[in-house]
Amino acid sequence: ITEQSVFSEGVATFFDCMIEYDQTTVRASATFAARFEHSSSYAVIDIGGKTTDIVFGSWTGKGSDQPMIKKSASTSLKEGTLDASDQLGELIKQKFELRRVADPEKALFSKKVPIFGELHDVSAEADEVLNRLYQKIREPLLRHLEDASDLAYVIFVGGGSMLLKEKIGTLFNPSVVLIPDQPQFANANGMLKVLKSLHVAKAARG
Repeated sequence: ITEQSVFSEGVATFFDCMIEYDQTTVRASATFAARFEHSSSYAVIDIGGKTTDIVFGSWTGKGSDQPMIKKSASTSLKEGTLDASDQLGELIKQKFELRRVADPEKALFSKKVPIFGELHDVSAEADEVLNRLYQKIREPLLRHLEDASDLAYVIFVGGGSMLLKEKIGTLFNPSVVLIPDQPQFANANGMLKVLKSLHVAKAARG
């Protein structure tokens, strides 16, 4: 290890959306940057395991400029997918008269649970606890972002964004909502793209 860098997850997620690269070229996505012509502000909503983080930032849309975090406006909600998986575990135990559920988080994503060697559908129970999670974060998100009409993007990431994709996709005007293809890996992908960018820049300098 020759160098170590620490990135805010909100910034890392933003880089995942902002940066395009191949083996020799790193550039800002023209399509993504175009939205910042009329507004420099954005929000990243990271629905994680223990918390839902709301990160506000700004960017000029120019590849040479760094995105910035607005620390005073950013906040964190104490709601996440682990709460939903714990609740699902309790519902499964009640439904099937079990003492324990091996992996309720996996069941939350697959909506199936193995019991005595057979897979059982728990879609109704998973939908119930996910709706509870959505209702808990919905009002705080609307309170902090209002209608998001002043933002270039509202970017949803984290495992919870994948689970709640249909609901959060209509929480704000669809034109402003962006959910990456792999929202659960957006932070890691963003950090990887930053490192790739640094590597290409270093190679270009010789």
